[in-house]
Formats: sequence, C-alpha cells, structure tokens
Amino acid sequence: MRIGISGLRGRPGLGVEVVTRLSSLLERRRLTSVSVRAAFSDEDGPRGSMAIRCALTVRLGGARAIRIEHTSGTYGAAFRGALSSLKRQLECHAQRGRRRARYRACPPRMESTGVSVPGDARGGSSEEAA
Repeated sequence: MRIGISGLRGRPGLGVEVVTRLSSLLERRRLTSVSVRAAFSDEDGPRGSMAIRCALTVRLGGARAIRIEHTSGTYGAAFRGALSSLKRQLECHAQRGRRRARYRACPPRMESTGVSVPGDARGGSSEEAA
C-alpha cells in the first residue's frame, strides 16, 4: 500500500500520525488498497474562519475511489474529521459488498404458477385420482 502526503511542511509528527492511522484503519478492515493520498491545504478565508482542508483519497482494488474532505481550524483537527468520515464511508462500502455477495449466492427462486400437473400429488384434479 502506498500512502502519499502533501502540504505538511514543517509538521513531521502529523505526517507520522497520518501514516499510522490510515494504515491501521485499512489493515483492520482487511482491504487491499492500491493507494492512499492525504492532501492538506491552507485556504485563506476571512479572518477567524476555518481554513485548513484535509482531502483523503483511497483507491481500492477493483472499485472506484473514495474521496473525503474536511475543513477545520488546525491540521490535526482537519485530519481527524476526514478520518472519521472515511471510516463511515468504508463501512458503507463493506456493507454494500456483503449485500452483493449475499444476493449473488442465493439461487434463483422458482415461482409457483398455480398450474396443476396431471398425476402430480401436489394438486392434480379429483377425476384423475379416481
């Protein structure tokens, strides 16, 4: 698994936290991830506004990319908010996969047509039984 981080100049402690928390999250869920990207940007907004944006992009094997963005006042808070959203999205992704597997494993149902077959013990006419 490759983890790329951009926009964290001068914050090596947060970079280590990003790598460890993302890798442990994906390993716990037993997901084969092709790549993970964490991009931080400091957007200049009005004074006193939340200006740090964290965007997480996870590309899973054989699936579309999952992208999460969260804006907060600090780099750490932006990452933790994006990580909690990513956890929810990964859970939805896993539930979707389990649902597909469950319905794929079920054999097709044979619907009863209501037509009786002569000589059939389940519903032949009374004339044939006599």
